[in-house]
Amino acid sequence: PTTIFSGLADTDTTYTVSLAVNTTLGCSAVVSLDVVVHPSPNAGFTLSQQEGCHPANADITNTSTGAISYLWNYGENQTSTEESPVHQYTWSITSATPIEYDVVLTAITEFGCEAQFNLPYTVFPEIEADASDVDSGCAPLQVTFSNQSIGANAGFEWDFGDGITSSQTNPAHTFVNTAYQDTTYQVELIASSIYGCVDTTYIP
Repeated sequence: PTTIFSGLADTDTTYTVSLAVNTTLGCSAVVSLDVVVHPSPNAGFTLSQQEGCHPANADITNTSTGAISYLWNYGENQTSTEESPVHQYTWSITSATPIEYDVVLTAITEFGCEAQFNLPYTVFPEIEADASDVDSGCAPLQVTFSNQSIGANAGFEWDFGDGITSSQTNPAHTFVNTAYQDTTYQVELIASSIYGCVDTTYIP
Protein backbone atom coordinates (compact mmCIF):
# COMPACT_ATOMS: atom_id res chain seq x y z
CA PRO A 1 0.00 0.00 0.00
CA THR A 2 0.92 3.66 -0.40
CA THR A 3 0.06 6.38 2.09
CA ILE A 4 1.05 9.95 2.88
CA PHE A 5 2.28 10.83 6.36
CA SER A 6 1.92 14.38 7.61
CA GLY A 7 4.00 15.84 10.41
CA LEU A 8 3.77 18.57 12.99
CA ALA A 9 4.95 22.06 12.13
CA ASP A 10 8.31 22.18 13.89
CA THR A 11 9.17 18.75 15.33
CA ASP A 12 9.76 15.23 14.10
CA THR A 13 6.70 13.02 14.06
CA THR A 14 7.06 9.26 14.47
CA TYR A 15 4.45 6.87 13.15
CA THR A 16 4.52 3.17 14.04
CA VAL A 17 3.34 1.03 11.15
CA SER A 18 2.33 -2.53 11.95
CA LEU A 19 1.73 -5.47 9.62
CA ALA A 20 -0.22 -8.47 10.88
CA VAL A 21 0.02 -11.72 8.93
CA ASN A 22 -2.36 -14.65 9.40
CA THR A 23 -2.15 -18.01 7.73
CA THR A 24 -4.96 -20.38 6.85
CA LEU A 25 -3.69 -22.70 9.60
CA GLY A 26 -4.27 -20.09 12.29
CA CYS A 27 -0.68 -18.94 12.62
CA SER A 28 -0.04 -15.20 12.95
CA ALA A 29 2.80 -12.75 13.21
CA VAL A 30 3.14 -9.02 13.62
CA VAL A 31 5.98 -6.79 12.49
CA SER A 32 6.29 -3.09 13.28
CA LEU A 33 8.31 -0.32 11.68
CA ASP A 34 8.78 3.28 12.81
CA VAL A 35 8.41 5.98 10.16
CA VAL A 36 9.90 9.35 11.10
CA VAL A 37 8.52 12.41 9.32
CA HIS A 38 10.75 15.49 9.49
CA PRO A 39 9.10 18.93 9.46
CA SER A 40 9.27 21.10 6.37
CA PRO A 41 10.70 24.62 6.68
CA ASN A 42 8.65 27.77 6.26
CA ALA A 43 10.10 29.77 3.37
CA GLY A 44 9.47 33.50 3.16
CA PHE A 45 11.03 36.88 2.46
CA THR A 46 10.08 40.51 1.94
CA LEU A 47 11.30 43.11 -0.55
CA SER A 48 11.79 46.76 0.39
CA GLN A 49 10.22 47.56 -2.98
CA GLN A 50 8.85 45.42 -5.80
CA GLU A 51 9.63 47.70 -8.72
CA GLY A 52 12.33 50.10 -9.74
CA CYS A 53 14.15 51.85 -12.58
CA HIS A 54 17.24 50.29 -14.14
CA PRO A 55 19.53 49.63 -12.37
CA ALA A 56 16.96 48.65 -9.75
CA ASN A 57 17.72 47.37 -6.27
CA ALA A 58 15.88 46.19 -3.19
CA ASP A 59 16.70 45.09 0.32
CA ILE A 60 15.72 41.45 0.73
CA THR A 61 14.77 40.27 4.23
CA ASN A 62 14.70 36.51 4.78
CA THR A 63 11.82 35.59 7.11
CA SER A 64 12.16 31.82 6.73
CA THR A 65 12.12 29.50 9.75
CA GLY A 66 13.30 25.94 10.28
CA ALA A 67 15.95 26.00 7.53
CA ILE A 68 19.74 25.85 7.64
CA SER A 69 20.54 26.73 4.01
CA TYR A 70 18.98 28.75 1.23
CA LEU A 71 19.02 28.97 -2.54
CA TRP A 72 18.04 32.28 -4.13
CA ASN A 73 17.01 32.65 -7.77
CA TYR A 74 16.68 36.31 -8.69
CA GLY A 75 14.96 35.63 -12.00
CA GLU A 76 17.70 36.73 -14.41
CA ASN A 77 19.89 33.61 -14.41
CA GLN A 78 21.55 34.76 -11.20
CA THR A 79 21.51 32.60 -8.07
CA SER A 80 23.15 32.70 -4.65
CA THR A 81 23.25 30.84 -1.35
CA GLU A 82 23.20 34.04 0.72
CA GLU A 83 22.42 33.25 4.36
CA SER A 84 22.39 36.78 5.81
CA PRO A 85 18.96 37.80 7.14
CA VAL A 86 19.13 41.00 5.07
CA HIS A 87 20.99 41.51 1.81
CA GLN A 88 20.65 43.69 -1.29
CA TYR A 89 20.36 42.75 -4.94
CA THR A 90 20.38 44.87 -8.10
CA TRP A 91 18.47 43.97 -11.25
CA SER A 92 19.49 45.25 -14.69
CA ILE A 93 17.80 45.23 -18.08
CA THR A 94 18.59 46.40 -21.62
CA SER A 95 15.00 46.18 -22.81
CA ALA A 96 12.97 49.24 -23.86
CA THR A 97 9.96 47.80 -22.05
CA PRO A 98 9.51 46.73 -18.41
CA ILE A 99 10.52 43.20 -17.41
CA GLU A 100 9.03 41.31 -14.46
CA TYR A 101 11.34 38.87 -12.69
CA ASP A 102 10.19 36.08 -10.40
CA VAL A 103 12.35 36.01 -7.27
CA VAL A 104 12.32 32.51 -5.76
CA LEU A 105 13.69 31.37 -2.41
CA THR A 106 14.19 27.69 -1.62
CA ALA A 107 14.66 26.99 2.09
CA ILE A 108 16.30 23.67 3.04
CA THR A 109 16.48 21.83 6.38
CA GLU A 110 19.27 19.62 7.72
CA PHE A 111 17.30 16.60 6.48
CA GLY A 112 16.95 17.98 2.95
CA CYS A 113 13.30 18.99 3.30
CA GLU A 114 12.49 21.97 1.08
CA ALA A 115 9.94 24.75 0.78
CA GLN A 116 9.70 27.60 -1.73
CA PHE A 117 8.42 31.16 -1.70
CA ASN A 118 8.39 33.71 -4.51
CA LEU A 119 7.63 37.38 -5.18
CA PRO A 120 7.65 39.38 -8.45
CA TYR A 121 9.99 42.31 -9.12
CA THR A 122 9.48 44.69 -12.06
CA VAL A 123 12.36 46.60 -13.64
CA PHE A 124 11.62 49.67 -15.76
CA PRO A 125 13.83 50.69 -18.72
CA GLU A 126 16.92 52.80 -18.22
CA ILE A 127 16.65 56.56 -18.57
CA GLU A 128 19.63 58.85 -19.08
CA ALA A 129 19.50 62.65 -19.23
CA ASP A 130 22.11 64.09 -21.58
CA ALA A 131 22.71 67.14 -23.72
CA SER A 132 25.60 68.54 -25.71
CA ASP A 133 28.00 70.95 -24.01
CA VAL A 134 27.64 74.67 -24.64
CA ASP A 135 30.44 76.94 -25.83
CA SER A 136 31.14 80.31 -24.32
CA GLY A 137 30.38 83.53 -26.14
CA CYS A 138 29.60 87.19 -25.88
CA ALA A 139 26.42 88.51 -24.29
CA PRO A 140 23.72 88.26 -25.31
CA LEU A 141 24.53 84.61 -26.03
CA GLN A 142 21.80 82.61 -27.75
CA VAL A 143 22.07 78.85 -27.37
CA THR A 144 19.95 76.10 -28.87
CA PHE A 145 20.36 73.00 -26.73
CA SER A 146 20.71 69.55 -28.33
CA ASN A 147 18.89 67.04 -26.16
CA GLN A 148 20.57 63.61 -26.32
CA SER A 149 18.63 61.89 -23.53
CA ILE A 150 17.82 58.19 -23.71
CA GLY A 151 14.52 56.58 -22.68
CA ALA A 152 12.89 59.88 -21.73
CA ASN A 153 9.35 59.61 -23.08
CA ALA A 154 7.41 61.67 -20.54
CA GLY A 155 9.06 65.07 -20.84
CA PHE A 156 11.90 67.36 -19.86
CA GLU A 157 12.53 70.14 -17.37
CA TRP A 158 15.26 72.66 -18.16
CA ASP A 159 16.58 75.17 -15.64
CA PHE A 160 18.96 77.66 -17.27
CA GLY A 161 20.39 78.90 -13.98
CA ASP A 162 19.10 82.44 -14.41
CA GLY A 163 15.55 81.93 -13.18
CA ILE A 164 14.21 80.85 -16.56
CA THR A 165 12.92 77.32 -17.21
CA SER A 166 11.58 75.36 -20.17
CA SER A 167 9.82 72.07 -20.88
CA GLN A 168 10.76 71.91 -24.56
CA THR A 169 12.82 69.04 -25.92
CA ASN A 170 15.47 71.21 -27.59
CA PRO A 171 14.93 74.71 -26.22
CA ALA A 172 16.65 77.91 -27.30
CA HIS A 173 17.69 80.39 -24.64
CA THR A 174 19.48 83.71 -24.52
CA PHE A 175 21.95 84.29 -21.71
CA VAL A 176 22.78 87.87 -20.68
CA ASN A 177 25.61 89.29 -18.64
CA THR A 178 25.43 92.85 -17.32
CA ALA A 179 28.48 92.43 -15.11
CA TYR A 180 32.03 93.43 -15.97
CA GLN A 181 33.33 89.90 -15.55
CA ASP A 182 32.58 86.46 -16.92
CA THR A 183 29.40 84.79 -15.65
CA THR A 184 28.93 81.02 -15.72
CA TYR A 185 25.44 79.56 -15.74
CA GLN A 186 24.92 75.94 -14.74
CA VAL A 187 22.09 74.47 -16.78
CA GLU A 188 20.11 71.59 -15.30
CA LEU A 189 18.21 69.03 -17.39
CA ILE A 190 15.77 66.61 -15.78
CA ALA A 191 14.45 63.84 -18.02
CA SER A 192 11.56 61.56 -17.06
CA SER A 193 9.84 58.46 -18.41
CA ILE A 194 6.24 57.24 -18.38
CA TYR A 195 7.24 54.74 -15.69
CA GLY A 196 8.21 57.47 -13.23
CA CYS A 197 11.96 57.09 -13.77
CA VAL A 198 13.95 60.33 -13.53
CA ASP A 199 17.55 61.31 -14.32
CA THR A 200 19.36 64.63 -14.00
CA THR A 201 22.39 66.07 -15.75
CA TYR A 202 24.17 69.41 -15.59
CA ILE A 203 25.68 71.47 -18.39
CA PRO A 204 28.38 72.47 -19.19
